[in-house]
Amino acid sequence: MRFRRSGRGRARSPAGAIGPAAPEPTAAEALLRRRRSTEITGIGVGAVGLVMVLISWAVRGYLPPELERAAPLSVASFGPLTLAVCAAGVLAVRFAGNTRRYQQVGVLQIGLSVGAVLAAGIVLPVTSRAAGACLVVLPILVAGIRFGRRGAVFTWMCGVTGYASVSGILAATAEHHTRVGPAAEASITGFVFAAVLGFFVAWTIGNQTAAVDRQVAALAAAQDALQYQATHDALTGLANRALLYSRDAALQGNGALLGIDLDGFKGVNDTYGHATGDAVLRTVASRLRTCVGTDDLVVRTGGDEFVIVLRGADRDAAEAAAHRVRTALTGPVPTDDGPLRIGVSVGVAVTSGPGPWDVDALAAQADARMYAEKAAHRR
Repeated sequence: MRFRRSGRGRARSPAGAIGPAAPEPTAAEALLRRRRSTEITGIGVGAVGLVMVLISWAVRGYLPPELERAAPLSVASFGPLTLAVCAAGVLAVRFAGNTRRYQQVGVLQIGLSVGAVLAAGIVLPVTSRAAGACLVVLPILVAGIRFGRRGAVFTWMCGVTGYASVSGILAATAEHHTRVGPAAEASITGFVFAAVLGFFVAWTIGNQTAAVDRQVAALAAAQDALQYQATHDALTGLANRALLYSRDAALQGNGALLGIDLDGFKGVNDTYGHATGDAVLRTVASRLRTCVGTDDLVVRTGGDEFVIVLRGADRDAAEAAAHRVRTALTGPVPTDDGPLRIGVSVGVAVTSGPGPWDVDALAAQADARMYAEKAAHRR
């Protein structure tokens, strides 16, 4: 077979230096980074809100009377809710790799954010409620990033409806609401503007999140396709040497390696052409798959040479697998040029013990025994 590698564990970097190759981030790793980046940004926004509340308390003596009276209520209501939003963001970072828990924490955090907006509607005076309504944009943005268009629009509906209800109830029950008619009208106009702005923000961020998700899915599919192409034989769909040696670190304990070489395959190519030869190789690959279990690995190492990796097999199990291979491959192979018969030579190498496999040494043993069997067939 002569498929053994050299330079174990060494790769050439793009600059030409010898050293370990930098692994490409997987789609799962990219998603994890995106989630953590989103949550860290959300924590930063919440922290800014908390700082602004504390600043409003510290400078309350310099604020207009209405805002000065609202400062203690802001600290008592808006402050703890904002702190809870930040704490939920920390949990979201912690569970970013667990989709179910991440979504659960995300729903909790969005609910707290909407609650903070409603608290702002309660504590702010009438003249400032329109500005407070704009705060609903923050949970809309976070919901859109986490849950897409539906999450953003739903958060917008909850935030706007809740804020309008709270503001309406307060306006209806205020003792002096009749004396702030112009201010109330201005507040309503500002609220409508904030509601419309929130809707467009929700729709836009939802569309952008959907576009990003589609792009990530396309990149993940392309990455999977490239990974498959790099680790599988294009003609037969079997694993190739790259996949074999990428998994050899996990090969430990008892096992066996079968080296397989077709006899007379060159004559098939020379007589019937490479199209017929390719059809024979695909049939051989299909039959080899039927000779092994789900934990075993069938590899095409090149040309008409194959390897089977049998995990947990002893000598008897390996010889039984070799017998199945000989039986499966000696039957006629149907082609467009009629049924063809090919021969096969199989070499068996067995390893035992608790340590890792030496795949190169096993390949050398299987090579030697396979070529010995091939020489016997020529006699």
